[in-house]
Amino acid sequence: MSFFGDLAGNFTGGRSRDDLARGRAQADASLEAGLQGGLDEYARGYGHLDEASARLDPYATGGRAGYEAYLASIGLGTDEARKKVQDSYFNDPVQNAIADRVTKANTRAQTGRGMGNSGAATQSLTNALLERWGGHQDRLAGVGSQGAQVAGQQAGFSAAKVGIDTGRGDMRYNTGRDRAGMDISYSNAIAASRNTGINNLFQIGSLATRAMQAAASGSRSGQQRAA
Repeated sequence: MSFFGDLAGNFTGGRSRDDLARGRAQADASLEAGLQGGLDEYARGYGHLDEASARLDPYATGGRAGYEAYLASIGLGTDEARKKVQDSYFNDPVQNAIADRVTKANTRAQTGRGMGNSGAATQSLTNALLERWGGHQDRLAGVGSQGAQVAGQQAGFSAAKVGIDTGRGDMRYNTGRDRAGMDISYSNAIAASRNTGINNLFQIGSLATRAMQAAASGSRSGQQRAA
Protein backbone atom coordinates (compact mmCIF):
# COMPACT_ATOMS: atom_id res chain seq x y z
CA MET A 1 0.00 0.00 0.00
CA SER A 2 1.23 3.51 -0.84
CA PHE A 3 2.08 6.12 1.75
CA PHE A 4 -1.14 8.00 1.11
CA GLY A 5 -3.08 4.71 1.12
CA ASP A 6 -1.56 3.85 4.50
CA LEU A 7 -2.33 7.32 5.76
CA ALA A 8 -5.93 7.09 4.60
CA GLY A 9 -6.27 3.63 6.10
CA ASN A 10 -4.99 4.84 9.44
CA PHE A 11 -7.32 7.83 9.46
CA THR A 12 -10.44 5.91 8.40
CA GLY A 13 -9.73 2.85 10.61
CA GLY A 14 -9.41 0.50 7.63
CA ARG A 15 -6.03 -0.79 8.75
CA SER A 16 -7.40 -1.50 12.22
CA ARG A 17 -10.30 -3.47 10.76
CA ASP A 18 -7.91 -5.51 8.64
CA ASP A 19 -5.83 -6.32 11.70
CA LEU A 20 -8.96 -7.25 13.64
CA ALA A 21 -10.12 -9.53 10.84
CA ARG A 22 -6.76 -11.31 10.72
CA GLY A 23 -6.70 -11.69 14.50
CA ARG A 24 -10.24 -13.05 14.50
CA ALA A 25 -9.39 -15.58 11.77
CA GLN A 26 -6.31 -16.75 13.66
CA ALA A 27 -8.24 -17.07 16.92
CA ASP A 28 -11.02 -18.99 15.18
CA ALA A 29 -8.48 -21.33 13.60
CA SER A 30 -6.91 -21.95 17.01
CA LEU A 31 -10.31 -22.71 18.54
CA GLU A 32 -11.13 -25.11 15.71
CA ALA A 33 -7.79 -26.87 16.03
CA GLY A 34 -8.25 -27.23 19.77
CA LEU A 35 -11.79 -28.54 19.32
CA GLN A 36 -10.79 -31.10 16.70
CA GLY A 37 -7.78 -32.20 18.74
CA GLY A 38 -9.95 -32.74 21.80
CA LEU A 39 -12.62 -34.59 19.83
CA ASP A 40 -9.95 -36.82 18.29
CA GLU A 41 -8.68 -37.72 21.76
CA TYR A 42 -12.21 -38.52 22.86
CA ALA A 43 -12.70 -40.66 19.76
CA ARG A 44 -9.55 -42.65 20.55
CA GLY A 45 -10.75 -43.19 24.11
CA TYR A 46 -14.15 -44.29 22.79
CA GLY A 47 -12.46 -46.79 20.49
CA HIS A 48 -10.36 -48.24 23.31
CA LEU A 49 -13.48 -48.75 25.42
CA ASP A 50 -15.28 -50.46 22.54
CA GLU A 51 -12.27 -52.71 21.97
CA ALA A 52 -12.02 -53.66 25.64
CA SER A 53 -15.75 -54.34 25.85
CA ALA A 54 -15.65 -56.50 22.72
CA ARG A 55 -12.88 -58.63 24.22
CA LEU A 56 -15.09 -59.31 27.22
CA ASP A 57 -18.14 -60.25 25.13
CA PRO A 58 -17.39 -64.01 25.07
CA TYR A 59 -17.08 -64.08 28.86
CA ALA A 60 -20.28 -62.13 29.30
CA THR A 61 -22.13 -64.40 26.86
CA GLY A 62 -20.74 -67.56 28.47
CA GLY A 63 -21.52 -66.23 31.91
CA ARG A 64 -25.12 -65.58 30.99
CA ALA A 65 -25.46 -69.05 29.53
CA GLY A 66 -23.89 -70.58 32.65
CA TYR A 67 -26.19 -68.60 34.93
CA GLU A 68 -29.28 -69.60 32.97
CA ALA A 69 -28.17 -73.26 33.00
CA TYR A 70 -27.62 -73.12 36.75
CA LEU A 71 -31.09 -71.68 37.33
CA ALA A 72 -32.60 -74.40 35.14
CA SER A 73 -30.66 -77.10 36.98
CA ILE A 74 -32.19 -76.11 40.32
CA GLY A 75 -35.68 -75.87 38.88
CA LEU A 76 -35.89 -72.11 38.35
CA GLY A 77 -36.89 -72.34 34.73
CA THR A 78 -39.01 -74.31 32.34
CA ASP A 79 -39.12 -78.10 32.32
CA GLU A 80 -37.62 -78.02 28.86
CA ALA A 81 -34.65 -75.95 30.06
CA ARG A 82 -34.09 -78.24 33.06
CA LYS A 83 -34.20 -81.34 30.86
CA LYS A 84 -31.77 -79.77 28.42
CA VAL A 85 -29.22 -79.10 31.17
CA GLN A 86 -29.58 -82.58 32.64
CA ASP A 87 -29.31 -84.27 29.25
CA SER A 88 -26.24 -82.21 28.45
CA TYR A 89 -24.59 -83.47 31.63
CA PHE A 90 -25.73 -87.08 31.89
CA ASN A 91 -25.33 -87.85 28.18
CA ASP A 92 -21.85 -86.41 28.02
CA PRO A 93 -19.32 -89.21 27.26
CA VAL A 94 -16.76 -87.80 29.69
CA GLN A 95 -19.25 -87.58 32.53
CA ASN A 96 -20.45 -91.13 31.73
CA ALA A 97 -16.89 -92.41 31.92
CA ILE A 98 -16.37 -90.69 35.27
CA ALA A 99 -19.68 -92.01 36.58
CA ASP A 100 -18.64 -95.49 35.53
CA ARG A 101 -15.41 -95.23 37.49
CA VAL A 102 -17.26 -93.88 40.52
CA THR A 103 -19.73 -96.76 40.32
CA LYS A 104 -16.98 -99.40 40.12
CA ALA A 105 -15.02 -97.84 42.98
CA ASN A 106 -18.12 -97.70 45.13
CA THR A 107 -18.99 -101.32 44.34
CA ARG A 108 -15.50 -102.49 45.30
CA ALA A 109 -15.60 -100.52 48.53
CA GLN A 110 -19.01 -101.80 49.53
CA THR A 111 -18.22 -105.37 48.49
CA GLY A 112 -15.12 -105.27 50.65
CA ARG A 113 -17.36 -104.45 53.57
CA GLY A 114 -19.70 -107.29 52.67
CA MET A 115 -22.41 -104.88 51.60
CA GLY A 116 -22.16 -105.19 47.82
CA ASN A 117 -25.89 -105.49 47.13
CA SER A 118 -27.21 -103.67 50.17
CA GLY A 119 -29.33 -100.59 50.33
CA ALA A 120 -26.41 -98.81 51.93
CA ALA A 121 -24.31 -99.54 48.83
CA THR A 122 -26.99 -98.11 46.59
CA GLN A 123 -27.32 -95.04 48.76
CA SER A 124 -23.57 -94.55 48.81
CA LEU A 125 -23.43 -94.68 45.01
CA THR A 126 -26.36 -92.29 44.72
CA ASN A 127 -24.67 -89.84 47.08
CA ALA A 128 -21.42 -90.00 45.11
CA LEU A 129 -23.17 -89.35 41.79
CA LEU A 130 -25.28 -86.55 43.27
CA GLU A 131 -22.13 -85.00 44.67
CA ARG A 132 -20.66 -84.88 41.20
CA TRP A 133 -23.88 -83.37 39.87
CA GLY A 134 -23.75 -80.77 42.63
CA GLY A 135 -20.17 -79.98 41.64
CA HIS A 136 -21.36 -79.43 38.08
CA GLN A 137 -24.03 -77.06 39.33
CA ASP A 138 -21.41 -75.18 41.35
CA ARG A 139 -19.31 -74.77 38.23
CA LEU A 140 -22.31 -73.42 36.34
CA ALA A 141 -22.91 -70.95 39.18
CA GLY A 142 -19.23 -69.95 39.06
CA VAL A 143 -19.42 -69.27 35.33
CA GLY A 144 -22.55 -67.21 35.92
CA SER A 145 -20.81 -65.23 38.66
CA GLN A 146 -17.85 -64.53 36.39
CA GLY A 147 -20.24 -63.39 33.68
CA ALA A 148 -21.92 -61.02 36.14
CA GLN A 149 -18.55 -59.49 37.00
CA VAL A 150 -17.72 -59.06 33.34
CA ALA A 151 -21.13 -57.50 32.71
CA GLY A 152 -20.36 -55.07 35.53
CA GLN A 153 -17.10 -54.13 33.84
CA GLN A 154 -18.88 -53.59 30.55
CA ALA A 155 -21.43 -51.41 32.32
CA GLY A 156 -18.50 -49.36 33.63
CA PHE A 157 -17.23 -49.00 30.06
CA SER A 158 -20.68 -47.83 28.99
CA ALA A 159 -20.71 -45.27 31.80
CA ALA A 160 -17.28 -44.07 30.68
CA LYS A 161 -18.61 -43.67 27.13
CA VAL A 162 -21.46 -41.57 28.49
CA GLY A 163 -18.81 -39.44 30.18
CA ILE A 164 -17.00 -39.11 26.87
CA ASP A 165 -20.22 -38.04 25.14
CA THR A 166 -20.76 -35.47 27.88
CA GLY A 167 -17.19 -34.23 27.46
CA ARG A 168 -17.70 -33.90 23.73
CA GLY A 169 -20.83 -31.88 24.28
CA ASP A 170 -19.13 -29.66 26.84
CA MET A 171 -16.21 -29.08 24.51
CA ARG A 172 -18.49 -28.09 21.63
CA TYR A 173 -20.52 -25.85 23.93
CA ASN A 174 -17.42 -24.14 25.34
CA THR A 175 -15.98 -23.63 21.87
CA GLY A 176 -19.26 -22.17 20.66
CA ARG A 177 -19.39 -19.89 23.69
CA ASP A 178 -15.81 -18.72 23.08
CA ARG A 179 -16.59 -18.08 19.43
CA ALA A 180 -19.69 -16.10 20.34
CA GLY A 181 -17.65 -14.01 22.77
CA MET A 182 -15.01 -13.49 20.12
CA ASP A 183 -17.65 -12.41 17.57
CA ILE A 184 -19.10 -9.92 20.06
CA SER A 185 -15.66 -8.48 20.79
CA TYR A 186 -14.89 -8.35 17.08
CA SER A 187 -18.15 -6.52 16.34
CA ASN A 188 -17.50 -4.01 19.11
CA ALA A 189 -13.94 -3.44 17.89
CA ILE A 190 -15.12 -2.96 14.30
CA ALA A 191 -17.74 -0.47 15.46
CA ALA A 192 -15.09 1.37 17.48
CA SER A 193 -12.73 1.47 14.51
CA ARG A 194 -15.46 2.90 12.30
CA ASN A 195 -16.24 5.56 14.88
CA THR A 196 -12.54 6.37 15.01
CA GLY A 197 -12.45 6.76 11.25
CA ILE A 198 -15.54 8.95 11.25
CA ASN A 199 -14.14 11.12 14.05
CA ASN A 200 -10.86 11.48 12.19
CA LEU A 201 -12.69 12.53 9.04
CA PHE A 202 -14.75 15.01 11.03
CA GLN A 203 -11.55 16.45 12.50
CA ILE A 204 -9.96 16.70 9.06
CA GLY A 205 -13.11 18.34 7.74
CA SER A 206 -13.14 20.76 10.66
CA LEU A 207 -9.51 21.64 10.10
CA ALA A 208 -10.13 22.17 6.42
CA THR A 209 -13.13 24.35 7.18
CA ARG A 210 -11.16 26.48 9.60
CA ALA A 211 -8.33 26.76 7.08
CA MET A 212 -10.75 27.88 4.38
CA GLN A 213 -12.37 30.35 6.74
CA ALA A 214 -8.95 31.76 7.68
CA ALA A 215 -7.98 32.06 4.05
CA ALA A 216 -11.24 33.81 3.21
CA SER A 217 -10.80 36.17 6.13
CA GLY A 218 -7.25 36.98 5.06
CA SER A 219 -8.40 37.62 1.51
CA ARG A 220 -11.07 40.09 2.68
CA SER A 221 -8.55 41.91 4.87
CA GLY A 222 -6.21 42.28 1.97
CA GLN A 223 -8.93 43.62 -0.27
CA GLN A 224 -9.95 46.15 2.41
CA ARG A 225 -6.38 47.44 2.77
CA ALA A 226 -6.04 47.73 -0.97
CA ALA A 227 -9.20 49.75 -1.13
